[in-house]
Amino acid sequence: MSFQSEEYLVLAKELSQRGGEAASRSSISRAYYAAYHAARRHRGAKGAMATKSGSHGDVWRELRASGNKNWRKAGNQGKEILEYRAAADYDDAVPELTRKMYSTVRMAEEILLLLGP
Repeated sequence: MSFQSEEYLVLAKELSQRGGEAASRSSISRAYYAAYHAARRHRGAKGAMATKSGSHGDVWRELRASGNKNWRKAGNQGKEILEYRAAADYDDAVPELTRKMYSTVRMAEEILLLLGP
């Protein structure tokens, strides 16, 4: 059985309740990857190059360029949470970390709904 990346969202929610900077940063990262992997597998992102450098941006761009309003919204939100995830993973200081954490979890949930099964 293959790994269901949506399980990352469950972990992200648990981490969001834990408190502390490391848990908050990890929550952002796990929520982002739940959404990213669902988007990467989605037919609306079929033109994205999932193995080349910059594939994350390609996936969200493909969705934003689609003719489907739900996919476009998912692409816009994905672009936003990609920025939050990069900051959480790489920046020494992340302004408004808690707000970004809750926003990322909420948007990841919505992306999964917008893209459907």
